[in-house]
Amino acid sequence: MSCGTSSLRTVLALWALALVTACSGKSSDDDSATDSGDTQDTADTADSADTADTADTGGFPDSPAPFTVQVEGSHSETISFNSPDCSHRTGSTTFRQFWRGEGHVWVLLVEMFDTFPGETGDFDATQGVRVRLQEEAGGMGGYYDSQFGDNSPTMQLVGFDTEAGEAWGTFTAGTLGDGASGSITLSPTTLPVWCSSLE
Repeated sequence: MSCGTSSLRTVLALWALALVTACSGKSSDDDSATDSGDTQDTADTADSADTADTADTGGFPDSPAPFTVQVEGSHSETISFNSPDCSHRTGSTTFRQFWRGEGHVWVLLVEMFDTFPGETGDFDATQGVRVRLQEEAGGMGGYYDSQFGDNSPTMQLVGFDTEAGEAWGTFTAGTLGDGASGSITLSPTTLPVWCSSLE
């Protein structure tokens, strides 16, 4: 009887030990899963916050000048532009951006004459966008106009602040014609709008 009782106690002790070990293992796994989930949530939140903190919020960019334009077609020349001049009075429906180079031989102009809505946006020839490249005093009188070309200029005005006197964006010229049989294209095709003063 003593021997049987001892064997029974040994079996019961081993069974209890096995039960405790199993429960202990499950608790550890659950805790680990919870900890892992907490760590993942914290990491996601931190990454999102970092992205928001370092995101580029935009604003008035640095001057793109000087920049070079390659003219190809009935006239070929490489022209450097470094001097911007802009015209827009508060409440006016006209916007003009001039680019000139050293010596003021050539002027590159993008404008909306009497059609400018006074705000940012994407505009094209149907809304009055016009681009011209013409020689000033000292030149040979070269004149090229989008209205004499394929009439496909565009202007994307990204920023427009009349209080600060600033405007910026890009424009494209398409093909410019001379009013006869000559035509030119400009490269790069996308060119800057940049005004640090609107007068």
